[in-house]
Amino acid sequence: MALLFLFMPHFLIGLFTHDPDVIAKGCIFLRLVAFAQVPLALSFVYAGSLRGTGDTHYVFLVTLAAMWGIRVFLSYVAVVWLHLSLPVVWGIFLLDWLFRAAAFAWRYRQRDLHQIVL
Repeated sequence: MALLFLFMPHFLIGLFTHDPDVIAKGCIFLRLVAFAQVPLALSFVYAGSLRGTGDTHYVFLVTLAAMWGIRVFLSYVAVVWLHLSLPVVWGIFLLDWLFRAAAFAWRYRQRDLHQIVL
């Protein structure tokens, strides 16, 4: 999907509208979301793996920190204080997903999954 979002956004958005302004603006966001597909998928897989082994508290804390510390706070700063545009906010969302993917991957690699008893 990331490749489709990156290289064919006009076609995909054109399935829903024929308005050239909507297509032009939508392509910007779809291309930004293309870069988020891999870290988003990795964060889902690693978070699910950690939750499945009982490490729910860590997943909760990372999600809480990323949501409020990165996504909400930095978006607020970008929009209210710095008066930046919507693509910057989507870039901040990408940082959120990159942080989560890295934090969950780190924790997953630190755990000895052979000692987990369910």
